[in-house]
Amino acid sequence: MTSSTLQLLSCQGALRALGCSAAAQQTQWPCLALLSQLGQQAARGLVTTGHTHIPKAKHDRYRTPPKNYVQLLQHITRARELGRLEQLVKQYGPKFDGVHVAAAMSMLPKLHQPAKPGSRLSPQKVKERLVMPAKLLLQLQDMAAAQVPRMFAREVASVTWALGRCRNLLPQGSSRPSSSSSSSSSNGTCLNSTTLQLVRQLMLRLHQGGSRLLYQGASGAEVAKLLHGMARLRLTWPVRRSVRELCVFVQRHPERMHAKELAAAAWALSKLPVEGEAVSGALAVISEQAVQRKLWLRPVSICSLATAWARLGRSDDMQLLDALAEEAVAQIKDFRPPQLAVLAWAFGRLRYNPGQETLAALSTSAVRQLEHFDALHLGLLLRGLTRLQGREMDKQLLSEVAAGIAKEQAVALNARDAVRILAAFVAAPDAGHVRDVTGMAERIGDALKQRISSIKPEAATNLLVCYSKLPVQHELLLRLADSAAERASDFSMRQWVRMVKACKRLGYSRLQDARLVALYAAADQRLQQHLLGQPRRQQQRAAAHSSCCRKLSSRASMRCSSMQQWTWQSCWASAGR
Repeated sequence: MTSSTLQLLSCQGALRALGCSAAAQQTQWPCLALLSQLGQQAARGLVTTGHTHIPKAKHDRYRTPPKNYVQLLQHITRARELGRLEQLVKQYGPKFDGVHVAAAMSMLPKLHQPAKPGSRLSPQKVKERLVMPAKLLLQLQDMAAAQVPRMFAREVASVTWALGRCRNLLPQGSSRPSSSSSSSSSNGTCLNSTTLQLVRQLMLRLHQGGSRLLYQGASGAEVAKLLHGMARLRLTWPVRRSVRELCVFVQRHPERMHAKELAAAAWALSKLPVEGEAVSGALAVISEQAVQRKLWLRPVSICSLATAWARLGRSDDMQLLDALAEEAVAQIKDFRPPQLAVLAWAFGRLRYNPGQETLAALSTSAVRQLEHFDALHLGLLLRGLTRLQGREMDKQLLSEVAAGIAKEQAVALNARDAVRILAAFVAAPDAGHVRDVTGMAERIGDALKQRISSIKPEAATNLLVCYSKLPVQHELLLRLADSAAERASDFSMRQWVRMVKACKRLGYSRLQDARLVALYAAADQRLQQHLLGQPRRQQQRAAAHSSCCRKLSSRASMRCSSMQQWTWQSCWASAGR
């Protein structure tokens, strides 16, 4: 007897107990009839309802102590609090092997709660949040170091991968190595000595006996994990030999790696500062295998391959790029916002045009999931589409972005993401007429005006240029001008030239003459410094802009003193003559 038959008989029995008619008992939907009868009885006061507490089972497998290897691993991976993980390490630490240690390490980034953007926590509070995870991580590193001589390939790969995941929680060293040190003593990172020593031990264990551990016990998953962990740790010399050995493994045994593992290996090789024939050969094999197995590529793998090729600048590998674009269109419904953003950014950086169908699919999917984008991925998406489409960007996407940001009460983003978002509207031919673009620019300005001193010169210059091309008047413009005048020595000649041109577009209605005097004086002084020791062409350019700045500053000073009503256009025309 099936479960549906039992359900039917139980509902008919309940209807019979309530005294319902035979017709009601033989209805096609007895469950609905039962609910209807219960509602009628409750309305008449004939049936009372109550809440019954059902206690949790005493023998819940995640509440009872672990009794074997697998149960201990399950308890570690299903810990929901940092205190629970610390309790497991303290109570069952002697029973841990390399896989247990790696699992505990990989859980730390999930259980650690960093400060959210816009929380404005003090540096002291941020450090206090890292005390307990960092302490537990050091304890786990000591446990892993004691087990290195007994580790197999799977354990070495798992611990290396877990260390890469914990990169932001690792205690940093005192300083970076000096440039005068030899290549054997420079590691290219500022990790502490405990982590570096553990990585050295893991790599030595991997290469014992002529890399016997790698070729006899490693699968494609272990190779991908090793490369991924090394890339996340940003190491150079401690892993140089290991990277070459792993690249040789990829060339010899590509059939032992799945499509997602090939993509992860390509992403890692693009991050590692290691070059040579072995790396080039591995990338060629990965490209060939990815084209052959394109039907097995999922969105994460597609984005990993596109990102790797964008970092490496391999825009001539059209066969792989065409395969990635084809699969992206076929699986566009499975792409999440971060994956859409990364794919658009990678295609834009490669200057690879995937076709109108792919671009339209990216824009349509982005509009559908726009509320789930954060500032970083929204900036990457718009940056990539701007490079690919330019003045032909999807107006619906721009309108939805402007409306979404304009209706937010508080926007949390940094200057770099703000520049990427604003640059997309600047590139559009009718950006000023896009709905809610003014409200969007005002929200972004409100988010950045309190952090002017922390904005780098390049970002400050780009912000001023973007705002000068949009029909927006905001206090951020005045603060950027004041900050540039105060930090004149931090700006390069190119940045000052761009700022002077931006001020030309801004005009007197959006900047005040007193600020223009200070800004042009600082620009003149900085450009004069560039006249010495520069090529003739740059000297002529700097001299022309410096003369222009002096004339504009003089006109602005006269305007402040005599209050003559000159317009900005006449002022600039006079300077040009």
